[in-house]
Amino acid sequence: MIVLVLLGCPKPAQPVGPPEPTEAVAEIELFSDAELVAWAEELVPLVEKHGGARFREPPPVEAFTVEELRSFAGRESKLIMDMLYRDTPEAVRQAHAEAEAGVSLRGLFGKYGIFTGKVYVVRESLVKVADEQGPEVARNVGRLVLAHELGHALQAAQEDDPAGRIGELMDQDHFHGWSAVSEGGANLIAKGVAEELGLTEAFWTLSRMQGWDQEGLQDPGAYDIWMRYGRGLAMLEEVVRDGGMDAFWAWHHAPPASSSMIFRPDTYSPTPPTRDLDYAAVLRGTDQALTRGAWLAANSRLGEYVLRGEAIRTGKEDELEAVLAHLVDAQRLELTLPDRAGDIRYLRFDGAEVAREYLALLRAEQTVEGQRLARQLGVTVEVTYAPVNDVEGDASLLRTQRIPTGGGSFVESRTAWVARGPDVVQVAAERFRPGLRLANTIEAVFSQLEAVRAPQP
Repeated sequence: MIVLVLLGCPKPAQPVGPPEPTEAVAEIELFSDAELVAWAEELVPLVEKHGGARFREPPPVEAFTVEELRSFAGRESKLIMDMLYRDTPEAVRQAHAEAEAGVSLRGLFGKYGIFTGKVYVVRESLVKVADEQGPEVARNVGRLVLAHELGHALQAAQEDDPAGRIGELMDQDHFHGWSAVSEGGANLIAKGVAEELGLTEAFWTLSRMQGWDQEGLQDPGAYDIWMRYGRGLAMLEEVVRDGGMDAFWAWHHAPPASSSMIFRPDTYSPTPPTRDLDYAAVLRGTDQALTRGAWLAANSRLGEYVLRGEAIRTGKEDELEAVLAHLVDAQRLELTLPDRAGDIRYLRFDGAEVAREYLALLRAEQTVEGQRLARQLGVTVEVTYAPVNDVEGDASLLRTQRIPTGGGSFVESRTAWVARGPDVVQVAAERFRPGLRLANTIEAVFSQLEAVRAPQP
């Protein structure tokens, strides 16, 4: 899928790519069905060439409609919900999937339908670009978007059951690894096509509109996009340099088991390292100490995708790099209810000193994050720190943040961290006041940790 922050962008001084379309395209009505078909006929052999694979049959290319989006977006969301939120009741997963199906088309330029086998282009988005930046810029945007989505179609053509591949993913960290391969792979193919068509500058212009370029992430707010599209591209370029397109497709057939491999492709493995504990059991059920109810709960390995994202937004990635070298393992329980959200984490380091250093880094990260939010929202964000009471630990930190919403109201969040030896437990509560439940949840995690570590009869 291609999502670009293009709407409202200033008109560039020079048109992107070649100054004139081909004669065949120039004679066709702007972004008509016939033009989309003409683009596809031009691009399909180039996508096969730069993907090193063949379509069984070129996919149909159609203009996107809201109805078609809803018809398969809900199914895709349900598939991902079932994989990520296995510990959540079926009815809760279904309700959230149906809500996801109402996604807005704003900023969406194209999508491959994993259930329909079709490639969709959002004509309205291209017309908007044409109005703001001219038809030639819009045509080049459209051709590169289509090349990317055809790349996804080529990926699907190499699988017997593309949707089943998602269902085989173990957890959220595995999903992040797969997502980087999926989007990075489609981008690698599109980049090769762009180079052959003389649209390399257009490719990087689109990337900059997403918040990243050849040098890496440029807009910290675009971290999630960069990790999949930008870092995923760089990762697979390294894979292809070392192992050719055979390695490229091997990564697709067996995605990296951990998001850490996105940064270190030389550590690639389709299976995660053996864990010394049942980390999922350490967190399972502790959400009920925070709030009783049917949470939408994702119990997953806590990987570098998440940890780096939190650090990079605050400029603390270098400091985190040193801490990550001492991280043994981590688990996360991500929680959602209609009126609130929670986050419970357990991290194990190779020494107590590093665990305390991690808490100090978190305080620095959170201070910068509060300042960033204040600038972004144009309001005074209140942030206070205190020790965590009623919980034993070598070090602790309670952060309370209040964002004014007008009329004397606030959106409040609280996060508590406690380090005991090499172990760190984090509990966060958003949009509600947990009171003693923060401390109770931390104690519940440490109690379950002791139980999991205890010798079994």
